[in-house]
Amino acid sequence: AGTDAVWITGVNSSLAATLIRNRISGDVFNNIDTAGGVSVFSSGGTLDLVVGQDDPAFPGALTFGNLFDGNLGSAIRVEVQDNGIGSLGIHNNTIISTLDDLDPTTPSGDGIHVALVSANSPADATAVLRASTISGNLIGDDSDPLLPLVNDGTGIVVRVTEETTVQDLFISSNTISGNLAN
Repeated sequence: AGTDAVWITGVNSSLAATLIRNRISGDVFNNIDTAGGVSVFSSGGTLDLVVGQDDPAFPGALTFGNLFDGNLGSAIRVEVQDNGIGSLGIHNNTIISTLDDLDPTTPSGDGIHVALVSANSPADATAVLRASTISGNLIGDDSDPLLPLVNDGTGIVVRVTEETTVQDLFISSNTISGNLAN
C-alpha cells in the first residue's frame, strides 16, 4: 500500500517546514495505492510552509522547486484547520500527471489544493491564511498532444469554509495548462 511522500500534521502546535529540490513521483502502474505528494494538516496552531523557492542566483529558475509527477489526490495539499493560523509559499514547482483517487472526501487530482476547514472541533472553523504566495509554478502541460502531462483536477484550488479568512493571498506567474477539471 502507498502512503503520502511527505505527511506533516500538528494539533495546537507550531509547524514550520521548507521543502526544496525534491522529486516526488507516484507509480500508478506498479502501485495503484500511490498517494499524494505533500500533505500538511495544521489544526489550532501556527503553520509556516514553503514548498519550493526562488533561486537567489537565477531568479525565476526552477532549480529550487520540486517535481511532482503521478501523485494521487493532489500533488500539494495544505489544510489550515479549526482556529489555526497559516502562511505558505509555493514557488517554482513542476506539477504533472496528478490523478483523481475517486475518493469524494479528498482532492480530485488537483495540482495545489489549499483548504480552510473544521476537523477536530465541533465549532465552526475560524482558521486564517495570511501573507501567502503561489507563484512561478508549472501546473499541467498539454504541449505534446501524444503525451499530455495533465492533472485530472483543477490547477489551483483555494477552498474557504465556515467562518475562515484568507488575507493577502498572491497568486501570480503560474503556467496552468491542460488540467481536466477546468
